Amino acid sequence: MGAERLPFLKSNSMKIILNKIGEKLAFAYLILLGLWLVFAISLHLFFFYLDCTNQKDKEQDIVNRIDRKTDAAFKNNPNNIWYEKSKKPNK
Repeated sequence: MGAERLPFLKSNSMKIILNKIGEKLAFAYLILLGLWLVFAISLHLFFFYLDCTNQKDKEQDIVNRIDRKTDAAFKNNPNNIWYEKSKKPNK
């Protein structure tokens, strides 16, 4: 397919190397996808457990902490990921 347009792909060793790199990238993607799914399902089950055991205050506290850390509306908080330190010199 692309070997006609790309002359450096004519050698078999280059094709083998590129195929191996492609396989490793695809495998790494699948591993990351699997880890993300395990994380998401375990987080969901943890919040389901908190909901079933009537621990609404703990659940709300966790949600508020995550919200304050990631929401740009709280960007004046030093704990927020969007926080920008003032560039004005202190007098």
